[in-house]
Amino acid sequence: MTSEIQKYLSIHRLTPYRLPGETSDTAFSRYQWNITLAEALIPSINYLEIGLRNGLDNAISLIYSQDWILSPPYQLRMSEDDKEQIQNLQRSIQRVKGYPAKHDDVLAALGFGFWVAFFHKRYIPGLWSRGKNPLVAIFSYMPVELRTREQIFTRLSTIKTLRNRIAHHEPIWKMTPTADETHQTCLEIVRGMSVSAAEELAKIDRFSSVYANGLKEK
Repeated sequence: MTSEIQKYLSIHRLTPYRLPGETSDTAFSRYQWNITLAEALIPSINYLEIGLRNGLDNAISLIYSQDWILSPPYQLRMSEDDKEQIQNLQRSIQRVKGYPAKHDDVLAALGFGFWVAFFHKRYIPGLWSRGKNPLVAIFSYMPVELRTREQIFTRLSTIKTLRNRIAHHEPIWKMTPTADETHQTCLEIVRGMSVSAAEELAKIDRFSSVYANGLKEK
C-alpha cells in the first residue's frame, strides 16, 4: 500500500481491518476484500428486498385496498413517522416527475426498514391476525417451524443490520453473526417466498466463493 493510498483512505478508516501484529498492507488487503464482499451481497439482498416488498404489498392490498400506501388504513396502525415518510415521498415524486405520486411510485421508493417493521408485534392486530394467514401467503415455501412472525422479524433485522453496514461502508468481515451466516439466512428467506426466485438468484450469486477465497488471498 502506497503512502498516497494510506493518506487517501486514512489510518482511521483502515484501523478496523487490522488485527494485532499485522501490517498496514494486510489491513488494506482486508479492506479491499470487505468491499468485494459487500458487492457480492447485492444480488441476494436485491432479491430479498424486492420479494419482501411485493409480498407484503400484495398481502396488505388483499386485506385493505390496492391504494393502502397512499391512504394508510387506520386499522393497520402505521406509525406517524412512517406516514410522514410516505407523505414526504409523495411530495418529492410530485416535484420530480410532475404528476401526483402513484401507489407503485411510493412502493418503489420506500426503504428496507419500512418493510421489516411490519413484522413487529405492533402489527399483529392490523395485519397478521387478519385475512387468511398473510405469513403463509408471503412465505409459501418456508418450513412451518420457521414461519412465525417473531422468527422472521429477528432474521430480517439481522439482514437489515448487514445491509446498513454495507450502505455506510463499514466493516462486514467480522460481524456476529458472520456475513456468511447472514447471507445464508437471506437465501433461505428468498427460497421461503419463491423457489423459482431462489433458483434464478443462485445463477448470479457468488458471495460464498468470494467469502471463502478472500480469506486465502490476503
